Amino acid sequence: MKRRDSSRTTSSQLDPHEKTFQLLFYHNHVPMWVYDLKTLTFLDVNLAAMEKYGYTREEFLGMTLKDIQPAEYKTRLLNGTEKVQTAVEDFSECRHTLKDGRVIDVAIISYKVEYYKHDAILVAATGITERKRAEEALRKSEERYRALATSSPDPLYVHIDGRVTLVNPAMCQLLGAEKPSQVIGKSVFEIVDSNYHEIVRKRLDMMFKGHPVPLLEEKYIRLDGTAVDVDVTAVAIDLGGHEEVLVVARDISERKRAEEALKDSVNRLHLLEQRLERIREDERKTISREVHDELGTVLSAIRFDLFALRDLYSKEGKGFTDKVQSIIELIDGVMVTVQDISARLRPGVLDRLGLIAAIEWQAEKFQEHTNIACALHLPESEPAIDEERSTVLFRILQETLTNVARHAHAKHVEISFSETETEFSLIVADDGVGIPEGKLHDPNSLGLLGIHERLYPFKGICIIRSPQGGGTEINVHLPKKPS
Repeated sequence: MKRRDSSRTTSSQLDPHEKTFQLLFYHNHVPMWVYDLKTLTFLDVNLAAMEKYGYTREEFLGMTLKDIQPAEYKTRLLNGTEKVQTAVEDFSECRHTLKDGRVIDVAIISYKVEYYKHDAILVAATGITERKRAEEALRKSEERYRALATSSPDPLYVHIDGRVTLVNPAMCQLLGAEKPSQVIGKSVFEIVDSNYHEIVRKRLDMMFKGHPVPLLEEKYIRLDGTAVDVDVTAVAIDLGGHEEVLVVARDISERKRAEEALKDSVNRLHLLEQRLERIREDERKTISREVHDELGTVLSAIRFDLFALRDLYSKEGKGFTDKVQSIIELIDGVMVTVQDISARLRPGVLDRLGLIAAIEWQAEKFQEHTNIACALHLPESEPAIDEERSTVLFRILQETLTNVARHAHAKHVEISFSETETEFSLIVADDGVGIPEGKLHDPNSLGLLGIHERLYPFKGICIIRSPQGGGTEINVHLPKKPS
């Protein structure tokens, strides 16, 4: 850019390009000036520079570039001047001192020009003090954040675009790394077990969309290739325009081992309970048969002998006959008791005639003893059901009816049995007072607990509900025996 000596050029003598320059220069809202490349003397300055720096035009034209530079920038000023001498355009950041002594940060764009026969530099200076303060605050914030992350007792790491950029000592220990450099730079998918990759991708997508992600159980792969169970929480953090993901993990290997041990223990207890129940049922069956067959046979023989004795000695007098008759009646009562005990131990009808007949028998006995009316909805033919499942359903029916008699204050009971291709279903519904919500999971409700325990070995379920109209419905679903 070449300019004539303005002292000899009036406004009317300026060509259109020079007029345009003056408008753009003097009225630009960005502080601008022109200085001599050799002497650093200000040759011209615009209104924005005068307003920003606090000097008048005359003061500026009597100063050099050094006068607005803090002491620490003097050397940089000379280096910058040498640099711009070899370039048409240059960009840099520096600090300037205002007339009132305040120091500001500025971004400088410099252009090499010829200004009224001077080799000169045209400068545009944009204030960046607020930006620099924000950057410094962000830098300190990042330092505090990284110091906190590094000193955290919980294992954690930070990744950007899926690559680890920060890892603390606790995470190094968790992954079996001796130093952070063994982990930094790795992809998060090298750390996370492959079975969890898709879940991690979905969680990252949720985080970057601003949604919180819940705690997740994952497996991490240590440097030696072994897996470790962890609870993981993650959050996206915006630091100066780039998003980092902070991942905090907690080693739950001991907890998982304890859970597995507890699960194994519970399974063994259930197997033991199942075994004991089989033994009890076998014992009941044996005792029931012995009571019915052996004791029943002996009592029957005694009864027949007493009848014969009564007939033989009837001539001895009425007193003797009455005595014998009294003994016969006692034996009749004992025989009824024996039959009842035998049926309670193991109803013979269940083994001889099957489940449907046993349900009918049990309903009839229940109705006789409680005066609670029973309605049955049963199939016409016996289902193809194995002895174990037949016993389980019958015992559940007995326990349910016992609960109805003790607690329900019901007047009617409906018993339904059905089957599908995969399961048997038993429903017992009454019109009583219902079961309070707190009792459904009460560990002292042994009747309900017993139902669930009977179903557990077969993966059966029991659904208990109290309809709005009152009463209780117990719905049992028992899978069929695999063929």
